[in-house]
Amino acid sequence: MVESFGKKIKDVGEELFGVPFSDITTLIPGVCLTTFLLVVSMGMGKIVKIGVIGSVEIQVPEIVLALLLGILIANLFSVPNAIVPGIKFSREKLLKLGIILIGFRLAMGDVFRLGLMSLPIIIACVGAALVVTYTLSNKLNQSSRLGALIAVGTSICGISAIIAAGASIKAKEEETAYAIASITLFGLVSVFIYPVLGHILFNGDPTKVGLWMGTSIQDTSQVIGAALAYAEIWDSPLVVEVASLTKVIRNVFMIVVIPLISIVHYKGIRENIEIGLNSGENGESLRHNYLQYFPIFIIGFVILSMIRTIGDWRLHSGGEIYGMIDQIGWAQMIDYIGQVSNILFIIALAGVGLSTNLGKIRALGKQAFLIGVAAAAVTGLVSFILISLTV
Repeated sequence: MVESFGKKIKDVGEELFGVPFSDITTLIPGVCLTTFLLVVSMGMGKIVKIGVIGSVEIQVPEIVLALLLGILIANLFSVPNAIVPGIKFSREKLLKLGIILIGFRLAMGDVFRLGLMSLPIIIACVGAALVVTYTLSNKLNQSSRLGALIAVGTSICGISAIIAAGASIKAKEEETAYAIASITLFGLVSVFIYPVLGHILFNGDPTKVGLWMGTSIQDTSQVIGAALAYAEIWDSPLVVEVASLTKVIRNVFMIVVIPLISIVHYKGIRENIEIGLNSGENGESLRHNYLQYFPIFIIGFVILSMIRTIGDWRLHSGGEIYGMIDQIGWAQMIDYIGQVSNILFIIALAGVGLSTNLGKIRALGKQAFLIGVAAAAVTGLVSFILISLTV
């Protein structure tokens, strides 16, 4: 019983922090570095500008600076192993915490409205990405495992989906790294290009730009980075909220697509369904793997959105919010939580930069590059067409 309780405590620690509670101090060096890059990027963001057209200049968004600084450090210097756990914690756990906090910026009415608006576009983009990547992988004689990894990474959730699918189909380590490098390459490009391109394509409509980013950019961190860059340049925080919610909904498709990819990859749908229905070790394993794909942080997002909704309702009813917060305090709280989420996103993107190995990206072959280009282009085009026609 004691051993079982200890294992549960360890599992909770790894779920919350990525390491057991006993190793939590190992996070400090990496978190200190990503926080330092936050401070530096915020300072640089006030002075670094780039020319756009003629004499027009814009400030370089802090989130882009944090990403670039992280990439420079990771590729000019050898990153000590002691800071790796903190970097991973920053890019994964703090990113998810920032997304959870965004839930406080959206009432449930906004969540349902944007969700209904984005769902058909998400389904079309996921389907298009899967078809394109699988078709090209077969034509270019790529391994079925690599094709599956690039397909799920492009269509749903970037790096997180690749890691989950890789474990599910028992992909080789180099295949997983190859797929991640491919997604990282196009994600980095999107952080710099999509804000300007989206502004041009949708005439500065923040809802459409946010939907486009949330449905067509691969990884969650890259969606957040592009959306925050847009928000800073054109003073449009709505883009961050729309893009984040759209990506959250898109991430939910992991619980459907990854198990299906696993089933198709192995022995065919019929045989795997029979395994899942049978009692025993295989059936338990299949059910366990299926449940693990649900992004738990989405629950936190919904809970905070519900808290925001109840608070707004109390405010409109003329009473104090939760019996202790007045209208001014409520507005300040919403603003404060928004600032905290932005800070967490910048720290997370610094972690993404520090985890980016340009050598691995350079090692990508032409075939994987072509598959990535085609998938990104088709997803972006499908999203643009549907948003233009329906929103």
